[in-house]
Amino acid sequence: MLNKTLFDQFSSTIQKILPPEASALKDDFKEMIRVELMATLQKMDLVTREEFDRQTGVLLKTRKKLEVLVAKVEQIEKDLSK
Repeated sequence: MLNKTLFDQFSSTIQKILPPEASALKDDFKEMIRVELMATLQKMDLVTREEFDRQTGVLLKTRKKLEVLVAKVEQIEKDLSK
């Protein structure tokens, strides 16, 4: 799930831009912005930071294994070419 503070910060920034006469609509506007922003971000198929970090770890382990395998294949090819 996306961080709620992001939505609060975004809506606060938008509220500061609004003219003072729109103050009566601020709560409604804030909720509408939050709902629309959440819907838009969910359509973007974003991942959480935790998932990103987990996948980065998996990638690093895979890269290390690949490097070991490449070195072994190179050694086998070198031995076969003798």
